Amino acid sequence: LDEIRLLEVLPGQFHDPLRCNIKHTLLPRNPNHVYQPLLFNMPEYHALSYTWGPEADRCAVLIGDTRLLIRKNLWLALKSIRHQFDQSTLWVDGICINQSSIRERSEQVQRMAEIFRSAKSVL
Repeated sequence: LDEIRLLEVLPGQFHDPLRCNIKHTLLPRNPNHVYQPLLFNMPEYHALSYTWGPEADRCAVLIGDTRLLIRKNLWLALKSIRHQFDQSTLWVDGICINQSSIRERSEQVQRMAEIFRSAKSVL
């Protein structure tokens, strides 16, 4: 599976609702482990490293027209990272991996080091 999902965080101020889109992109397996988004014609993205936090403490984010409840630690991180005027493209495991699919979680977890290495930066 060479496809990953990226989270496009739409612009807004901290107090605005958190609105995002999901974008599917290819992440070819890169045996050289070199950051080369242009070689693979993939969008630049930043990988987010965070602590999941308590499962019961959840906040809403809009992904397209779908309301998704995410852990508060992630919600606060996304609100803090979001730019006021520009979209941010991120890879965030809690959203970009389908958490209800054991198969997908297993495949994506095996590629996490590569996903982080291919990111422009890790936040």
